[in-house]
Amino acid sequence: MSLGGSDPLYGQKMIGLSMGSRMTKDLVIGALEEAYRRSGRPSGTIVHSDRGSQYCSNEYRNKLEEYGLVCSMSRKGNCWDNAPMETFWGKMKYEWLHEWRFRTREKAGPQCSSMWSFFTIGAACTSATGT
Repeated sequence: MSLGGSDPLYGQKMIGLSMGSRMTKDLVIGALEEAYRRSGRPSGTIVHSDRGSQYCSNEYRNKLEEYGLVCSMSRKGNCWDNAPMETFWGKMKYEWLHEWRFRTREKAGPQCSSMWSFFTIGAACTSATGT
């Protein structure tokens, strides 16, 4: 199972998630589309990613341009910029899903969505209360 996500640094919560069998341009475009829709269709926002081929694809870059978003990528070997997303994936894999065993990707999907929703709502409550 591959997951693509969007995490705005200002809001401390994940706003876009897409799932698929492989990490493809369609998967990351799906996460971008959901994030764009859920965040009120902002324009001029900087969207940061790693240098994966799916983020360098013409289709992904065209979607950024269509939405009026600004592309940002780390230099080669400079992974610190992506630390918030990597932290989220690490928590999901090693803290939340570690004890679960799924026979199929289809069975894993609802659990991943549930954890994503819990994280998103929990982060929103934490952000709102200041704790």
